[in-house]
Amino acid sequence: MYSQAKSLWLCSLSFFLLSSLLFSSAKKETQGHVADAGGLLRVHSVCLDTTALTKPQLGLLKRVINHAIKPNGVLAKLNWQLLDTCGSADAIVKLNMEERDKESWDDSHRGLYGNDLYDSTVRTQKLAQAEMLITNRASEKTLYLAAGKLRNNAEGAFESVFAKLLNDVEALPH
Repeated sequence: MYSQAKSLWLCSLSFFLLSSLLFSSAKKETQGHVADAGGLLRVHSVCLDTTALTKPQLGLLKRVINHAIKPNGVLAKLNWQLLDTCGSADAIVKLNMEERDKESWDDSHRGLYGNDLYDSTVRTQKLAQAEMLITNRASEKTLYLAAGKLRNNAEGAFESVFAKLLNDVEALPH
């Protein structure tokens, strides 16, 4: 029971931090935060937690993952092995996707994208926000958070958080 409560608390805190990262900068549409550099550098195998995704979103993610595991892909460059199950993975990569019509985003989001997105000529566009949370499988400690938003491009939003992860890991002192 304690582990579930701790896990829920950590997940809630992580997504709060993720949201803070995303909305703190008006110019960047993809934000990332390394919460534990040492832990992130020790990752060699990962599994995906896609329980929050819909079937269409899973299809988009599958295309992104198929590219990420190729020799020049993000996971290959990170030297991370993607496992089918989480039992022996070093870390769990939890992915979430939210897609909304621009009109449904409240006024607090206007500063993030600038006034052009709220122009009446582009009101029919959709915004896609992909979120990534990487936790150590054994300790449940948060290692990395990222979020990316793109207009009319859910697949690109997934790609943006994977690209941000690669850039952030490559920038760490090894």
